[in-house]
Formats: sequence, structure tokens, C-alpha cells
Amino acid sequence: MKHYINVMDQNPLPKPKLKKFRCLMYVTPVIVILSLILLHLWTFRERQIPSPRQVPPKYEGKQVLRGEKVSFMGVNGTKTLLLSAYMEHRKEKQVRVIAVALSSETPVYRCLLYCEEKQYISEGVGEFHDDYYGFSYGTVHIMCPLPSGCETPSLIAVTTAAASSEDLHHAVFLEVKNQKAESVSLPYNFTVCISTMFDFTNVLQLVQSLEMMQLLGVNRVVIYKTSCSPETQRVLDYYTETGLVEVIPWTISRYLKPSRFWQPGQDAGDLHYYGQVPALNDCVYRYMYQTRYMSLQDIDELILPQSVNSWLDLLPLLENKYGIDTCYMFANYEFPNSITLPPPASQTLPSQNIGWQKVPGVNILAHLHHKPIDKYHYINVKIIVNPRAVFRPAVHGLLESVNGCSRIDTTIAGLYHTSHYSYRMQIKRPVEQQEPRLPDLPSVVIARKSRIPSPRPATPKHERKRVPRGEKVSFMGVNGTKTLLLSAYMEHRKGRQVRVIAVALRTQTPVYRCLLYCEEKQYISEGVGKFHDDHFDFAYGTVHIMCPLLSGCETPSLIAVTTAAASSEDLHHAVFLEVKNQKAESVSLPYNFTVCISTMFDFTNVLQLVQSLEMMQLLGVNRVVIYKTSCSPETQRVLDYYTETGLVEVIPWTISRYVKPSKGWLPLHGPGDLHYYGQIPALNDCIYRYMYQTRYVSLQDIDELILPQSVDSWLDLLPLLEKKYGVDKCYMFENNVFPNTVALPPPASQTLPPPASQTRPPPASQTLPPQSISWKKVPGVNILVHLHHEPITEENHNNGFKIIVNPRAVFRPTVHGLLESEKGCSWIDRDIVRMYHTRPAVQKQLKPDQLIYDGRLQRYSTRLTSAVNTVLKHTGFLPT
Repeated sequence: MKHYINVMDQNPLPKPKLKKFRCLMYVTPVIVILSLILLHLWTFRERQIPSPRQVPPKYEGKQVLRGEKVSFMGVNGTKTLLLSAYMEHRKEKQVRVIAVALSSETPVYRCLLYCEEKQYISEGVGEFHDDYYGFSYGTVHIMCPLPSGCETPSLIAVTTAAASSEDLHHAVFLEVKNQKAESVSLPYNFTVCISTMFDFTNVLQLVQSLEMMQLLGVNRVVIYKTSCSPETQRVLDYYTETGLVEVIPWTISRYLKPSRFWQPGQDAGDLHYYGQVPALNDCVYRYMYQTRYMSLQDIDELILPQSVNSWLDLLPLLENKYGIDTCYMFANYEFPNSITLPPPASQTLPSQNIGWQKVPGVNILAHLHHKPIDKYHYINVKIIVNPRAVFRPAVHGLLESVNGCSRIDTTIAGLYHTSHYSYRMQIKRPVEQQEPRLPDLPSVVIARKSRIPSPRPATPKHERKRVPRGEKVSFMGVNGTKTLLLSAYMEHRKGRQVRVIAVALRTQTPVYRCLLYCEEKQYISEGVGKFHDDHFDFAYGTVHIMCPLLSGCETPSLIAVTTAAASSEDLHHAVFLEVKNQKAESVSLPYNFTVCISTMFDFTNVLQLVQSLEMMQLLGVNRVVIYKTSCSPETQRVLDYYTETGLVEVIPWTISRYVKPSKGWLPLHGPGDLHYYGQIPALNDCIYRYMYQTRYVSLQDIDELILPQSVDSWLDLLPLLEKKYGVDKCYMFENNVFPNTVALPPPASQTLPPPASQTRPPPASQTLPPQSISWKKVPGVNILVHLHHEPITEENHNNGFKIIVNPRAVFRPTVHGLLESEKGCSWIDRDIVRMYHTRPAVQKQLKPDQLIYDGRLQRYSTRLTSAVNTVLKHTGFLPT
């Protein structure tokens, strides 16, 4: 709860001149009465102060924000968000207000300063920082000069020059910190600023880093925290109690939409990388007069001296060599945390790491090989600096300081960065050095070969031709390139040609050559590689290699891909793929609805898998295609059952043998070469694999269900959609998230339907439906007990939608929607159909009573329960 104090009502009232005692007797009661009336009006008058994206609570009268480490207060009439205010003692005395603002706005600020119960006004100047990386919002310092008579303001508010007197009366004040400029008696020698901690789970490396920092002499670590795992929070609580760590709640996402990446093209948002830059600015000023030196770095980075063992011994060396009050920049050594290599024969790994195997996170002691230092090693530097010499910090260095920065000799100290590969470094390096699973280590270590396969022998079908068989997806490399072929399909729409679906290194632009095999004859045409834009900045992305058909070869049965530089020997030994979709069928199709699931990885959620597959059949689905990377034995039993019934086709998705797919959506969220388990090339393969086998295809996940609202099946739904939105359109369905951690009873007016074995409904007070009782021992989530979804807001309305589409109208699909199609996509009214996504919460800040009940799924409950029980009995999870 915010605490506020009223400051305006403490203003002294002017005293009238007293000439006579009688005048005093008459005037005094009048003044008292008027004062009480004025106090009453001020106390109960309210005004909303908007922030850029959210309106905070109303404030009574003139208020001061208390009890928050960072305030996040909007400036009325602007898109400016105030964070904190500090006294500036160096550039003539003034108040520096750290803020975030819309870069396209240029408001004229007005500063309201409160000194000894009097209010003063000065004109503020906004100094916008250059390091906003092209986002619409960036960091701004609002400089407020001190007027005569107000040398030590305790409070400050910021309005605009256009603000009315009414606005001034009801302004909200921030506390001005750093009232005293201290440079001698400082509580800390070294403080480390960490910004920002988001979705953090790396417990082991966190503990190792904090302990290493203490060994180096660090006294304080300041962490601007957005979100972390419960295990991480336990560690933070421990170090907070010991006094080492101060956690600053970094809740800027309540007001703006910070990006999860560095540039707008890599991830949409208003503000650079979780608001990292304003957090660093706040940290520098917060500890400006509390610490001798400050390091601006990340939790996976350590600045290690080479000739001494602590920062206490290092700093005198730096001051002597590079000067006092200089910003010291340390070269970035990247230690890939996916690579564990033995040390030289003369060294052994420490034995203490054996007991850490069950602790989540990275063991930095096991990753002791770094990429070679080259001309890029000073790009991602981090620094140690005297904060009193800093005016405007940035992520890598300083924008403005007293004495500038110096690059530190790597023989003196360096930055040890144990993390995933830096994708930017990969893109800037020569192509021939980019290996998908190969670190750039010294030549003695680089003895392994790339895991992109060379064309390999297989069972011959045609004379002198090698054709791989027995694999649903081939995974064939193209000699001399970083291109991995997956499958080949005849393209009947855009001029007859063969479309080869592949994954390739985006920085390579090979000239492809297509070898087409028609009726025992070989033809050669020039292939054109078309990269998809949805690569999410990973090094590898999906590419379609288009191979025109030549005269005399209108129906190729086989195809191989080489490069224009391939020798005649390479052509002679090329390995061919089967060309599928030989016939374009659109009438006699074996399936009405096919669902493409990509990709299944480390899957253990048996109950929800069975419920989803049974629900899909109730909706009219005839085929479910699952691109499987890995799953539990229990899950495999279920997949085997549905494969035997003919509902499911499992495509072994073994792409990780050749490239390293990420476990996240962006390089930031998980190291790897390819986006999210290779999901996008899998979806592309599924569309073409079933293009002439199914009337419609849905691209979705196993925890998602597309439910009609007025009819009960897709068979009845699709005619409605075709009539309202058009034929051959891509239909996009709004994503409603049903948190699988929340199980609430339905409203009192509704009861949950009984299973087929019951004749009476359960009591209204019952939280879980009775059908779930027999399912408690089945691993996984019961979707029938999670019937409350998160609110749909303007910000999340477009997030995570999925589609149903005629595959013959699709050229290039992506995760959410289509990159290229014949007739585009249409948003479908949620009152017609919507998607039910039972998964962990997305809006984690919501309380249970803020969720919205939706019982549509219960309409299917009786039939679904019976069908699920049948499958669970067949697969051995329930007794027969």
C-alpha cells in the first residue's frame, strides 16, 4: 500500500497586520472557518494522473509517493513516466529526474520544487538519451534548476508548461534523494548493478556469481527484478537477509510494453530490452554516494583480474595505469554454456561440482573454454567506474562522464561471460567459421566436424541413384553449404515446380542447382532459395528452394540439390529425395480436418493429451499429425494407441542431430541455432504433407482447443465461417488462456455436468468435477477443472492466436498465421468461435477472482469423460 502525506496543507497562512485587539477578534474566526472549508475541499478532491499505458489510482489533494523504491509516475498530458529524483551536486545544483518518455514527444516540462514547506517553480529541460535502439520510448533525464531560496528541495513534481493552476494544486511529488554529496565515508567499496532479472531460473550460476563477487571484494549487489522462479526467489531472499543483495522490484511492464530484445525488429515493444537502460541509470544515481566504485554488468558475467585476486588489488593498478575517475572497460570473453570440454591433461576439473547436478542452472566451473578474442571483443564490454564521475550510463559503457572510458589490457583483467552464443557475433563473423554446434575455440580444440550431414548412402531405387528410405523427414545436407533438406513436394499452383523445404544458415547465399529425375533421365535446373522472415534472429531459418521443371521433365519422381559450384563428381554421387504430392487433388480427400502439432518435446502431460485428442474427434477432426522430438514412456503408450487407431501420425522430428534448436522463442531465451525446436520448418512440412489429403488443416498446439460457440463441431462451423468471411481464407481465433494452476468452482447459478455414470449433478460447492476422481493418478492436467480464463485486453488480444485454413490456399505458414497465402487471414468474432488454451498463467499478476468463468467446454463433458475413460483403460492407466 502506498503511503502518502499531505504537504500543501502545511503552508503557513499569511498573518494580517494587527492594529487593534477588536479587529483581531473579528478576523481570526473568519480565517479559521475559511481555512477549514479550504482544507475540506482539498482533502476530498480527486484527480487521476495518467501514465503512458495505465492510469494509476486517484490521489487526494497534493501527495507524495512513499514506500516504493521506484515510483513509476506519469506526467499529465504527456507520455512521460517518472521513475526517481536525485539531487545533482556537480553540474551546478539542480534536481535530476530519471524518466522514460516517448521519443517523438517534446514537452516543455515544469518542475515544482518543495523547500521548507514552500513551493517553487522552475523550467525543466528534458535530455533524451541516444541509446533507445529505435524503440518508441527511451530514457530521459529531466533537469530542474534550483531557484533562489530553494537550495535543498525535499520533494519534486513534474508537470508541463501548459498545466493549469488546478494541475499544479494536485500534482504528485517524488522524494528527492542524494541530499548530501559524500565522497569519503562511503558504506561500500564495490557495488554491482544487475539489470534486469527476467524469467530467471539459473539458480546455480546465480549463487556462484554472487559468491565469486564477494571473493572479489563486492559488498553490494543491486538487482532490478522483473520475474524469477520460486527457487531463484529463495536465493534472493537469503542474500537479502545477509545484506549483500538489494532487490528493486522492476514493474515497468505495468505501464509500458518493454521488448524482450534489443531492437524493435527482433521483438515488438515500446522500450528496449526490459527497460534495462533506465534501470541502470537509476542504479548509478541510487548508489552514487554510497559506493566507491560500481560495476554495470549481468549476473552471468564476472570481471576477473589476471595478476591479482581481488578488485581491491585491481583498482589501484587501473588508477595508476589509466587514471583516476576513468571508466574501465573490460573485453568480453564468451564461454558457451552448452560446451563442456576437458581441460588440458595437466589440469583436472574440481570435484565439488558433483553435488550440484540437481541444482537448476549452469555450473560455470564446467565451462572453461572461450571463443577467441578478435576485433569484436570490445563491443559487449562491461565497466567498473566511480559513479560520481558518471552523468549518463549505457548498457556497454557511458554516454556522458567526467573523464571518459579506457579499454583495459586483457592481460590485466577481462570479462568472463558464461552464457549462450552471441548471435550477433556469429552474424558478423565470416561464414566459413559458423558451425551449428561448434564453438570458436583454439585450434587444438577444434577437431570436431560440423553435424550438418553430408549426403549419405541409402538403399538404391534407380540405377546409379541413391534415395534415402524409411524416414518420414529426410534431413539431408547440401555439400559445401549449411543447408539441411527436409522434404520435397510438387508445386502445382505457381507454375509447375518442385518446392524443397529446408533449413539453412541465413548468412549464406548459395546458388542452388536442382537435379531432377524423370523416367530414368536426369535434368538440371537452377534453384532459387526463398528465406522466410520468421527466423526470430536465430542463425538458421526456414527456406523454400524452388526448382523449376524443364521441358521433358514435367513429373519428376526424385530430386537432389547441390550448388552451382558442385563438381561433376558431386553430381554423380548426389543423394535424391522423393518428390511427393504428384497429383493435385481437391475433391476426393480422405480427411475433413487435420491438426498439425509441432513440436512435441519432453512431453509428459498424458491426461491433457488424451482429453485433447478426444475433444478433437468430438469436433470432427480425422487426423492429428505430431512432430515428436521426445516424450515420456507413458506418453508413448498413448501415441502408440492412437497410431493404431489411425487418428495420429507421428513424425519423428530428429533435427537436433544436425543443428541445435533453441528451447526458447528468441536467442535471448535459449541458446541454439534454430527457433523453438524447429517448429516453423515442421509446420511447413505438415502443410505440404497434407495439402492434398485434407479439406482443412489447423496449426495449433496440443494444449489448445478451437471451440465453436453456437454449434458443436467444426463440420457445422466451417460453413458459417466461409459464408461470413469468405472461402479459402485463413481463419484466426482469439487465444483465451485458462491457467492450469487455478481450479475454481463455477458461479453459483451453474453446476458441472455429471459423468455418464452419474444421474445427479454434484453440489454447487464442489470445486472439482467428479469425473476427475479416477484420473488423479494419471499424469497431466485435467482441462475440465480449469474453466476460468484470463481477461482479454487490448494489449494481448492479438497474442498467441492459431488458425484453421484450406492448405491449398497456403504457400508459407508460420507459428501464428501465414506469411504468404492466396486470400489472406480474417479475425473471427469470439462469439462465433474462440481458442481455449489450458496452460500455465501468462498474466501472472492476476488474482483468482479476476479470472472469467467460461463453461463452454462442459457442454462436451459427458461424452468426453466416457471417451477418455475408454482410452485410459486401453492404455493401462485405469483398470478395465
